[in-house]
Parts: sequence; C-alpha cells; structure tokens
Amino acid sequence: MQASEAVLEDKPATRQILPSKPRRPNGPPPKITRELIDRVIERRADGMALSAALGMEDPLVPMEHWIKTLEKTTILRAYAAQKEGEAIRAILRRMQEAKPGAWQRDAWLLERQFGYAAPKSGGGTQVNVTVNTCIGLAEDIAKRAASVISVRSAEEKASRPPKQLKQ
Repeated sequence: MQASEAVLEDKPATRQILPSKPRRPNGPPPKITRELIDRVIERRADGMALSAALGMEDPLVPMEHWIKTLEKTTILRAYAAQKEGEAIRAILRRMQEAKPGAWQRDAWLLERQFGYAAPKSGGGTQVNVTVNTCIGLAEDIAKRAASVISVRSAEEKASRPPKQLKQ
C-alpha cells in the first residue's frame, strides 16, 4: 500500500454541513444555528415576515445580525437556501393538490414571502386616454367647435418662437 492510499483511507466518507464545535471555543456559542434557521424558515412558510419570525426568538435575533451572518458564513447561507427551497417545494405541492380556488393563500406566500411576485410595470411609457362623448348635440355645433379648436391650435403653433439650434 502506498502512502497516498493510506491517507485516503483515513478520511471519513461523509462531510458535515456545519462543524460540530463552535469556531470560537472560548467565546459564546453562535446565535444563528441550523435549528434557528429551521424555525425561522418554517415561520416564513406559514406567512410570517422575516422580522417577526426573528423577533419570536429568545434571545432576540436582530435582522442586521441575521443578514450579516448569512452573508459572511457560506455554510449557513447554503443551509438557509436549502431550507427555503424545501419550503417552496412544499408550498408548490400544496398548490398542486389543492381544490380549485383553494390555492390563493399559497400563491400569496410565494409572491410575498419568497419573492416570486410579478415584476411591477412602470418601466415603459404611460399612456392616458380621455374620451368625451356628447349625446344630443347638433351636428353643426360639433363642426363649429372642431373648427375653433383646430384654428386655436394652429394659432398657438404660429405664435411660438422657433427653436434655436445649438452649435
């Protein structure tokens, strides 16, 4: 047996998602653990806002601490994403198995809690249309009104100074 084969045999076959010991052996235990992530994601899947789900913990976990910890710790971020994916999958299954018309709550959860809302319009041009309808107006009065409007708009265009071109 070669030295490299002996090293391979000594390695465990499975990897732990989180280390069994805290990274700071002399310091306090970490606030955000896998169990906390499980509880928070479960509350969010039930419709609770993230700030409220964190506020139910004892001791209280501030939102800033949650965000910073998940940004810094890739293992916890991956675990939270996995649990969130499992919650979304459970919601989608409930929607598929729901009776007709009984899926709206789950659709709301996906839109509001997990960011699956349709993109808001507003990036394009807004068009306002105004329609005026006159009923019982004599035809000759309508023609005179249309001619007055066209004359006024032509006079307004003529009274405006020409645009100056920049050089």
